[in-house]
Amino acid sequence: MNKYKLFIDDSVLSHLDMPDLSYMKTDTGHLWEKLQNEIYDVYIIDTVAKAHETNTTKISYSPVSVKENILLLAKRCRKVSIFNCNDINIYINIATALICNCDFYVSWDYKHIVNTCSIRGTKVMAMLEGLKDIIICTPTMLIQ
Repeated sequence: MNKYKLFIDDSVLSHLDMPDLSYMKTDTGHLWEKLQNEIYDVYIIDTVAKAHETNTTKISYSPVSVKENILLLAKRCRKVSIFNCNDINIYINIATALICNCDFYVSWDYKHIVNTCSIRGTKVMAMLEGLKDIIICTPTMLIQ
């Protein structure tokens, strides 16, 4: 049986160490335990993984370099404004997850990623680009 592919963004890695929102830290910790058991194939942008090396060394993951195809898709996503922001890094993240053919995009970023506007916009972009649809979710959704 194939494992689900997860794209993990910076907000998830940050909450492994952030004491300010205990439920986020707790749920992220539970997800990390599952990831250590290698029940998912995990994808993380290489520069993000390096910035959180203390935590990423505990799991098996595929580092992704941002190449031209990802940048081009990110720019197309930004042009049609699928998110409620102009930050190219947000678009690079979603483009990376789509290009890597991930099943889930895991994030705690409610403002830019985990919201109905972004979920619908990502679905439309995947369809327009002929890519597989992706489920945007929080770590909590994957541990239940």
